[in-house]
Amino acid sequence: MDYQGYKLIDEIMLICRAEAEHEESYSRTNHEYLQAYLVDPSNKKQLESARYWAKWTEYGPQHRNEDGKWVRDWEIHHDPVEFTFANNGFELELKDCAGGSSQGGKLSFWNCLVSKDGNTFMIGINSDMLLNLLKNATFINGKCQDSLIFITQKGRVGMTTEGSETYQQCIKDKELLVTMKKKQTSKFTFGDKISTATINEAYLGTITKYYDLTIDHGDRYYQYDSKLRYCTLTKLKKPVTYHIFDGLYRGDTLSEMLNSYDGSLYSYPDIKQSCPKRAVTGKINIDCSEDEFKQRLMKMTYDYESCIEKLDNYFSGRSDSEEYNLYYFVNRHLFGFGFEPFEIDEGLLQKLKSYGLKYIEE
Repeated sequence: MDYQGYKLIDEIMLICRAEAEHEESYSRTNHEYLQAYLVDPSNKKQLESARYWAKWTEYGPQHRNEDGKWVRDWEIHHDPVEFTFANNGFELELKDCAGGSSQGGKLSFWNCLVSKDGNTFMIGINSDMLLNLLKNATFINGKCQDSLIFITQKGRVGMTTEGSETYQQCIKDKELLVTMKKKQTSKFTFGDKISTATINEAYLGTITKYYDLTIDHGDRYYQYDSKLRYCTLTKLKKPVTYHIFDGLYRGDTLSEMLNSYDGSLYSYPDIKQSCPKRAVTGKINIDCSEDEFKQRLMKMTYDYESCIEKLDNYFSGRSDSEEYNLYYFVNRHLFGFGFEPFEIDEGLLQKLKSYGLKYIEE
């Protein structure tokens, strides 16, 4: 799959911060050009973020009034200044490097002046995408001689020329997304390869949570790590079923995926309460049976013997107290998940309760 994450927007919005009205304003200095935030108008969340960024308040000097209270001479609230354009015919001129971030390191964009219809904006263009443009367009004294369009790649803002290789990749990415969307379903069978343009996973059936282990942080947030008395194990009246997924980067066979697990079902593999929509693109190599997969997975995530041994070692002083975080250890070996209903071993349960674990049944 050659999806590269490019997006070509037919219509764009540039959301800008208004200029200061007073030279005395110390919260925002005047700029020669409006600073702009590129937005896809169909992305409501992005539009909301841009408008939040563009709002600002200009404060006047402070002084005490007759009652001795601090007041300001003026306070001006600036709403965003918004422009909507068809995504074509833009001019671009290099302005300056964005410099470093407050957290250290260099920012990954350059400030550029972008113009259309007599309006000029200062906008950050991603450095990698700008380099690609410099290689494929004509620049004289820092100004691009070609008509440009805006593009994005995984949220990064760039520009390109119509008909360029980058432009063609935008078209391919768009067509691929349309094709994948047409194939989407949320009904899978064991071993299905399921994909989006950016995700490749295997579907490995369902597993049910019959018990839930929680911790009461309360005001002891930094003290809970080895205290089972802050934990509660609950037998659920209504068990919760999860769908199991695993990334194909772990391997293309069922046994390869199993061999990569370390016992943490919440991380390896991934579990979700509902199936997301994906396109079914094939089948993994099921080189062990589904029953064997379930048995091996249960052994990794529900290990009585290991749990009892580690608890005995910990509370008898035969292990370093810093070696085990008991909440996470018990959570790892006593998940309460199963492929069929079950009861937690009574001997293990009594041992956990003797160490302070609370147990309830809904």
